[in-house]
Amino acid sequence: MANKVMQFRFYNEPQEDGAATKNVPADLTINSLVNGSAFSSYTPKLQLGIQTLPGTMFYLSAGQPDPIIVGKTGIFELDLNGDADISNLHFDRSSIDLINDNDSAYLIIDLLYGSEEVN
Repeated sequence: MANKVMQFRFYNEPQEDGAATKNVPADLTINSLVNGSAFSSYTPKLQLGIQTLPGTMFYLSAGQPDPIIVGKTGIFELDLNGDADISNLHFDRSSIDLINDNDSAYLIIDLLYGSEEVN
């Protein structure tokens, strides 16, 4: 299994008029961050790095009642050292709305994941 890295960057919801967005991937939306579908094809998730507004809330497993909250540095990192993987990643709607409504806010997610090597 080879490890790969994907970086997601969310600044605001893509506009309906088709105007260019700084989001990466370009089709990254509020809904895909909140329901976790943006990350579903990147498995297994082995390491996670988040840079964003302090106080941003997210969840690492489906049905988790309490969120993880990004601290005052605005940075969260998790390295599972190959002992486990992240089953689900999704963000709190109010946190993503706050980022979307603030022109100087952003959400950067670095995800290390494994994939089958192709020979």
